[in-house]
Amino acid sequence: MNRYLSVFGLSARSTLYKLIGVIIIMAAVQTGMFLYALNNADGSMLLEHLIKQSKITIAFYAGFLFYCLILCGAASKNTSNTGLIMHRLSIPERTANWITVIYNIMALFIFLAAELGICLALSKVYLDSDVSGNYQHVLFTAFYRNELLHALLPLEDYITLASSILFVIEISIIAVYAQQQSRHGKNGGLGAGGIGIAVAGYLQDSTNPDMIGPTIVGFFAVYAAVQISKGGAVDEDTDYTEDYRSKLEEAEQDADAETV
Repeated sequence: MNRYLSVFGLSARSTLYKLIGVIIIMAAVQTGMFLYALNNADGSMLLEHLIKQSKITIAFYAGFLFYCLILCGAASKNTSNTGLIMHRLSIPERTANWITVIYNIMALFIFLAAELGICLALSKVYLDSDVSGNYQHVLFTAFYRNELLHALLPLEDYITLASSILFVIEISIIAVYAQQQSRHGKNGGLGAGGIGIAVAGYLQDSTNPDMIGPTIVGFFAVYAAVQISKGGAVDEDTDYTEDYRSKLEEAEQDADAETV
């Protein structure tokens, strides 16, 4: 079990602080945009209208894109370390890939939960202001009428909920596929392109929820899942980068020296 936790910990160390940074920056930007719109509101206004006027959805889109790109590419800078850990712990690459998928899924759900928390906090600010006027009793109707709020908290809209969950899983798989391509010294354009399509699909689906987007992205996610499942045992002659091979040889020499 400790071997698998080591791979999980590597993913966390490679991305955690950057992901937290994205959330903090997004929260600060959205708060500033919302307060500016609130202070410049002309009379009473519904929450969904204020959110639309503040354009905090744009900050969410940008934050989500950067967040996914970090999951897709940040670990590729540490591909040598990833390979060395797999070698030392005798963990097949395909196993490490799926551990990383689990980490990505958890990270994406944390991002969406953080955004929901931001929106709820801004809603509290709205309720405490004069702009809410007589609209306080219809606060939660905003979660039906505003696309961003509805995507984050779909309430009884199970299609939107299922669509969001599928997109999270698909993006997590495609991100690991992009990492694997980079680790093997291959062109990561296919994986990065897949991430771009998946993110665009999710953002479009958040404004017009249906199952078409996740179904289309799902075809590429299935292909990516097959590729990362192939992986390879750590002792196979796979086509790793020269940087990885040199570090692996150094690790083997160190291991031999320790044995002697």
